[in-house]
Amino acid sequence: MPLELKRVSTAQERLEFIRMARSVYPAESPWVPPLLSERQKFLDPQVNPFFKNAEVEFYLAREGAGTPVGRIALIHDRRFNEFHAENTGLFGFFESVDDEAVAAILFRRAMQWAEEKGFDRVLGPFNFSTNHECGILVDGFDRPPTVGMTYNPPYYPSLIEGSGFRKAKDLLS
Repeated sequence: MPLELKRVSTAQERLEFIRMARSVYPAESPWVPPLLSERQKFLDPQVNPFFKNAEVEFYLAREGAGTPVGRIALIHDRRFNEFHAENTGLFGFFESVDDEAVAAILFRRAMQWAEEKGFDRVLGPFNFSTNHECGILVDGFDRPPTVGMTYNPPYYPSLIEGSGFRKAKDLLS
């Protein structure tokens, strides 16, 4: 079935964006889902002060017009760029089923977006910034994440690297 990528533009779609992650993790996974109400507020530009200095585009990938199979947020954090004296676009909130085509459509959009915005590079994942969840897990998949740290399936490193990204830094917890 063909993949469709759509920018999230309604509250209902934002809720789908949040809930999409649940389809990636089996019940026996150590992944700890965020509280729905907390995540709704966190992603709401009217509530979260992060949006005062940032622009974010959220995208959902679907098989046809059906169930979401992937998601990504594209982040222009003006304070990050001012502080680091660079021109970098960020991606975050990446989730995907184990399918290279899904990751490819999400990251292809990220690179198009970066080109449209004139960014020199794209870094991620940042679930908005380094003050929140960032990076990907590369081992320890059998253990629950530490508070404030990310968790992802073991196939994420190969999906991300397969889309042309390379590790920028090791983060240890």
